[in-house]
Amino acid sequence: MKTIIKTMQVKASQAEGGITRVVASTPDVGRYGDIVGANWDLKHFTDNPVIVWGHDYQTPPVGRAESVRLEGDKLVADIRWDDSPANDLGRLVKSQFERGFLNTVSVGFQPGAAVRRSDLPDDHPDYGTKGYVYGSKSAPNMLHEISAV
Repeated sequence: MKTIIKTMQVKASQAEGGITRVVASTPDVGRYGDIVGANWDLKHFTDNPVIVWGHDYQTPPVGRAESVRLEGDKLVADIRWDDSPANDLGRLVKSQFERGFLNTVSVGFQPGAAVRRSDLPDDHPDYGTKGYVYGSKSAPNMLHEISAV
């Protein structure tokens, strides 16, 4: 299966200890009509929880997720930025999140299942004329990465 990228327009908040808390995904209808279910397989991501810039896998990470978890139907991550002297981009991204110039993250994931919303019964809560529903209880989405964008 291919990797899908979903961008969340969310407000990041500053938590204690220099951590930035973000909502990385919700099961709300996205701009293309897709719904990413709140069923996640986090094992792949938690083995190497790096935060990258703009889905660029060639550039070293700008941070790491100190934790990633489901809070209700929201995928939440606590990010510690790499603001070391060796990481100019990490310091810049951290500063821009702290000052409100950036406030969005995006997830790259492998869908566990994909159902066309228009194929669902008309009375189904996820029915729609466009887009897909990704993930299910029996086939969760596999989180690959979280990007600052």
